[in-house]
Amino acid sequence: MQFSQRLARPLLLAAAALAVSAPAHALFGDDDARRAILELRERMDAAQNAQVMLQGQIDQLREQNSKFIGQIDELGNAVQQQRRAAKELFGDLDKRLRVIEPTEETIDGKAQKVSSEETRRYKTALALFMQEKYTACLNLLELLLVDTPETPYAASALYWRGTALYAAGRMKEAVTMQDELIERFPKHERVPEAKLSKAAALTGLGNKTAAVKLLKEIIKDYEGTGAAEQAAKRLKSLSSKSAKK
Repeated sequence: MQFSQRLARPLLLAAAALAVSAPAHALFGDDDARRAILELRERMDAAQNAQVMLQGQIDQLREQNSKFIGQIDELGNAVQQQRRAAKELFGDLDKRLRVIEPTEETIDGKAQKVSSEETRRYKTALALFMQEKYTACLNLLELLLVDTPETPYAASALYWRGTALYAAGRMKEAVTMQDELIERFPKHERVPEAKLSKAAALTGLGNKTAAVKLLKEIIKDYEGTGAAEQAAKRLKSLSSKSAKK
């Protein structure tokens, strides 16, 4: 009896050792092991899928971010272009306003308000006259009178138009132009000169009778002035030519 008990104890210990060293499926069974492996694989697959989805979202966000950066750059460029365009627009507007806004100029001995564009056209026309470019002078003076009929330069512009027409040999038109000045501005200081120019044009047309009559009126109406002296000289010259004939 004691001997059998002694023999059984080592056998029990060996069986326990074998049980501890046995694989999991031997302890839990094949089905449990398979389920554990499947669950582990499912968790791994789920983790991998989640990682793939996360990477996809990161890539999408990066792409959107790149697009936003591009749009921001485009908007920045557009803003810069708009600023430049606005600056050019307001700069051009400022220049136009300076042209339109009247300034004070001395015209025919009087301080008057006039735009810089009117002054530019008038002075340019006079420069063209001095260069004997009569057609260009006439066109520019006409433009001045048409665009700004009430310009303070109106009387002088009419006078120089008549004088340019005379210089260009267009006598009839010269007479008409000086008549317009005399009629519109009868008290203007340019009138005596306009009458002298008209008398010269009448002489050029061969109408000496009318020219002599006008010169006598100038001498009478503007006695003691330079115009009267000039009229007397021309009258004397016409009389000498008539006597010679």
